Amino acid sequence: MEDYKAKQRIRKKIYSPWVFIVLLVITVVLTKGAWGVFFKQQESAQNLDKVRAELAKAEQREAELEAGVSYLKTEEGIEEEIRDKYSVARPGEELVLIVEPKDIDVSGENSNDSWWGRVGTWFGNLFE
Repeated sequence: MEDYKAKQRIRKKIYSPWVFIVLLVITVVLTKGAWGVFFKQQESAQNLDKVRAELAKAEQREAELEAGVSYLKTEEGIEEEIRDKYSVARPGEELVLIVEPKDIDVSGENSNDSWWGRVGTWFGNLFE
């Protein structure tokens, strides 16, 4: 009977509200810590994706620059770069400069839409 009473006392202490509150507090603290780690892991995964994308861009840019440098090491590359930068030509070559014409009013309309404006324009055209 003593064993039974001892077990009852232990069972009362284990199932008491205080033990339940302590276990609840421990559970909340551990859950909060795990929750924080979970969000940090998510943020780290996003940052890793961003860094991988930036690395891919940087590697692509490096390949482009290396191709440009290797082209500039050739005779044609040097000549083309000099021609682009300084607008020069070899002896015997001529440089052609194309100038675009000014905008011309092809619609036939003038800003002088009044009768007097058209008469003035007509007289102005006679003496040109």
